[in-house]
Amino acid sequence: MATEKDIAEYWGGKTPKMEGDKVKIGYLVDKEITILDAEIRPSKFGEGKTFALIQIEREGKKEVVMTAAAAVQGSLKFLLEKGALPGRVKCKVVRETAITGRDQYKLETTKVAPTKPEPKSSPAKQAVEKKGRKRRGKIP
Repeated sequence: MATEKDIAEYWGGKTPKMEGDKVKIGYLVDKEITILDAEIRPSKFGEGKTFALIQIEREGKKEVVMTAAAAVQGSLKFLLEKGALPGRVKCKVVRETAITGRDQYKLETTKVAPTKPEPKSSPAKQAVEKKGRKRRGKIP
């Protein structure tokens, strides 16, 4: 049985914070899932290649998905850059067949739950914004 040290060494010194059963992405096709968190990590199978480690929730159970699908990684990078992850992003896994006959997977996002509330403007800033909206006098 692997120890915590072995796991941390395998993941490059970082212990993954994701929990749940490991599921193949092919089992999730056309099913509604909620992405809770994701990480893009370097792959051991090729120089410069990466894979995605995704924490999902499906039917009330937490699960972990690992995939090297480029379209899925692109979607996750976008969500990470926009600050939607970690959070709750509802999406659907879609399978497409490429010209070569291989299956390709992508994510179709259906709902992104806000992770941080919008900051409220100060009363002084609201007064300036309100003042700027009114027109005074005639426009030449």
